[in-house]
Amino acid sequence: MRHLETATVDDALDLPHALMATKLLAKAERMSNDAKPWRRLVFADPDVPHGLVGKAAYSFCVLEYLHRSLRRRDVFAKDGDRWGDPRAKLLAGGTVE
Repeated sequence: MRHLETATVDDALDLPHALMATKLLAKAERMSNDAKPWRRLVFADPDVPHGLVGKAAYSFCVLEYLHRSLRRRDVFAKDGDRWGDPRAKLLAGGTVE
């Protein structure tokens, strides 16, 4: 690997993209078994070099699972009316007589 000070400007401009792809790859490799249908789309993007993650497919996969988690109330939107934590509206304190 070359040092940044000896690399060309084009290589330096590609560095953030390469770092993002590496970070996405690490996260994508930890995908749960629920995301198996997405694996083929995330890792088989023809526009991305072999071994890297398709950012668009990975982003869509994350959004789908976020929406699914919101509907199951596994994830909450702070102060949200529709997607908020239903337990936050419960009365706090002792028992009611």
